[in-house]
Amino acid sequence: MSTYPLTIDQIPSPDELCDKIILTREQIDEIAKEQGKLIADDLYKNDVHLLHAICVMNGAMPYYKMLLREIRKAMSIFHFGYQLLIVEDNITIGSYGNSVVRSGKTKIYKDLQFSIRGRHILIVEDIADTGISLWDLIETMRLKRPRRQIRVAVMIRRDGCRKILKNGLFVGHIYYGKEFLGGCGLDLGQLCRECDEVFTIKEEYTSKEFLNQLEKLLNLE
Repeated sequence: MSTYPLTIDQIPSPDELCDKIILTREQIDEIAKEQGKLIADDLYKNDVHLLHAICVMNGAMPYYKMLLREIRKAMSIFHFGYQLLIVEDNITIGSYGNSVVRSGKTKIYKDLQFSIRGRHILIVEDIADTGISLWDLIETMRLKRPRRQIRVAVMIRRDGCRKILKNGLFVGHIYYGKEFLGGCGLDLGQLCRECDEVFTIKEEYTSKEFLNQLEKLLNLE
């Protein structure tokens, strides 16, 4: 366990942060493949030829790229000849900062680059914890006047997450634990986003004291 004040050489490595792997890279690949097929089928069924795909930064980026690749692949295999144009866009929001406890307010730090007015949109998130932030984002997107059907794809949904959408929600893995997760875009104070697996983080590294020290050291405040 690190002593305080925290120094650079005391920042834990991903191996030190990891308590238990819950999703291997192979399992994440399979989740993206299954979701990609479901979304491609849904787009084909509803005659959608232009999809505005929105990545919720920064966490969703690794999974976002995997999912879009699988959507395109599924469309070419199962709906050969069908024309689908995907416009890639991103938005940066926050409700946790670098904490593990939700602040209760969802802020937009960077808005979309392109207009979504009249377009079919797909929001891609890494994890839906309570569902509150995602619901706030959906309501914000509705003010921009996209098509009525909003699609959302999440890599991981916690068991206690509120119901977000009646239709158009694509869930990869349901996680029943309460532990903080890292890897494949999920981070702890910007640490471990780059890891291929998703894992639980050791409790000692999710303390308020440790996170405050990490924020100060990395100038994340």
